[in-house]
Amino acid sequence: MLLKNALYVVTMDSKRRVIKDGAVAIEGDTIKDVGKTEDLVKKYRYEDVIDAKDKVIMPGLMNLYTHVMFGFKASMGLNVEHEEVWWKNTMDPWLSSLNAKDIYTHALFGTMQLIRSGITNVLEQHFLNVGCDEILRAAEETGIRIIEGYGARDPPSHGGAAGYGATPEQGRKDMVALIKKWHGKEDGRFSVCPAPSSGCGATPEYLKMCREVANEYKTGLATHSPIYPEPQREFIRKNKLRPLEYLYHHGWLGPDCLLFHCNLVDDFEIGLLKRTGTKVMHDVIPNSVFGIQLAPVPTLLKEGITIGLGQSVSGGKWDMFEEMKATTLMHRANNMYQMTIETYKVLEMATIDAAKACPIDQSKKIGSIEPGKKADMILLRTKDPEMLPILDVINNIVLMCSSHQVDTSIINGKVIMENRKMKNINEEKTINDFVTTVEHIYKKIGAQPDYPVVQS
Repeated sequence: MLLKNALYVVTMDSKRRVIKDGAVAIEGDTIKDVGKTEDLVKKYRYEDVIDAKDKVIMPGLMNLYTHVMFGFKASMGLNVEHEEVWWKNTMDPWLSSLNAKDIYTHALFGTMQLIRSGITNVLEQHFLNVGCDEILRAAEETGIRIIEGYGARDPPSHGGAAGYGATPEQGRKDMVALIKKWHGKEDGRFSVCPAPSSGCGATPEYLKMCREVANEYKTGLATHSPIYPEPQREFIRKNKLRPLEYLYHHGWLGPDCLLFHCNLVDDFEIGLLKRTGTKVMHDVIPNSVFGIQLAPVPTLLKEGITIGLGQSVSGGKWDMFEEMKATTLMHRANNMYQMTIETYKVLEMATIDAAKACPIDQSKKIGSIEPGKKADMILLRTKDPEMLPILDVINNIVLMCSSHQVDTSIINGKVIMENRKMKNINEEKTINDFVTTVEHIYKKIGAQPDYPVVQS
C-alpha cells in the first residue's frame, strides 16, 4: 500500500521530522518506507494507493485510560458534587443490570467511536470481574489495538455492587485464563494485563498476586492512584505509608507499571516514580468533570518521568485532540506561563511517549511513522475551515483539530476506516443496537433527567 501526496507526514520519529508532500509505503502490517512523494512513487509500484492530497498523515493516537462500555456516561448527567455519589446513584445500578450481550453492544459502539476519533491503540481498564471476553470480541470486530486491563479487585469497590470484586484466587484464575486466550492474539494487536481499579484499595495478597501474574506472563501492570485528598489522608493515617510507598512496598512500581492520574503525588513520591521508572497516565478533561486537581505534569516531565495521555468518556465523548488542547491550555493557566508544556511535547504524550508509557513499552513497535514499525496511522482533513490556516502543523493538530477531521484510520496495515466510514462493521446497526440497549437500561433502573420533560 502506498499513501502519497500528503500535505505533511508528521513522523514523530527520533528526529521528529515533518515531511512536506510526503508519502508512506506499507507492506503487510509494517511500514516499509517514509519520505517525499516524488521519491517513493519511483521506488514502489503498489496496486493499493491512497491519495492523501490535502491531508496530514500522523501516527495513530493512543488512549492510555478509558472504559469502552461508557459511551452513555456523560448523557446520564453529572450534576453531583462528588463522584462517589454519582457512582452509587447512577453507575452501580447501570453496571449491575448488564448482561454479556449488553457489554458486547456497549463495547462495539465504544471501540468504533475510539477509532472514529483517531485512536488506534487503547488501554481499556475494565473493573468488573465479567465481560472482558465480550469487550475483546468487540475489539476483534472493529480492528482496534487494545490492552485489556482486568480491573476487579478485593474487596469489591463502590459498595460491593455485583461484578466488582474478586478474591486473589479468583482474580488469578480469571487473569490467567484471559491472558492465555487473548494475549498476543489478533496478529499481536491484543494485550492483557492486571489492572485493579485501585491498587491502594486492594489487599497486599491481591497486589502480590497481580505482580506474580505480570512477572510470569510479562504483561506489565496498571492501576489508579488516589485522586481525592480526604481518602488519601485517611489511607495514610491507616497505613502509615503514602499511596505510592504502599505500592512500592508490595513490589508494584517499576518500568512495567503504569499509574493512572498521580494528581496528588508529593516530592517523595515523584522521587519514587523517577527512581523506579514507573510511568504515568495523565487526563485533564475527565478529572475536571469532578473538580479533581491537575497532576504536576510539568514537574514530572522535568524529572524525566514518562507520561502518556488518556481520556475516559466522562467529559462527554472520546476526543484525544480535545484532550491535547486541554492539557496544553489548562497547565498554562494553572502555572501562569511558568513551566508550561509545549505543543510538541503534548503531541508526543499522545503518540510516541504514550507508546513508551504502556505497561510493556511498545515504542519499538508503534507510536511513530518509521520503517520497521507497525502501520498504525491516521489521515486528517485540512480543508475544513477550523483547521486553516496551517502555518505550524503541530500547533494545528494540538490546538485546532478535532476528531471530526479524522478521515482515515489504518491499524496493523489494514484500512479500518476510510472517508469516515468503518470498514469492518455495520455502523448504522452498531449505533441503533447501542441506543436501543441504553434506552432500555435507562428505563429499567428508573433514571430520569434533573428537569421536567413534557411528554405530549
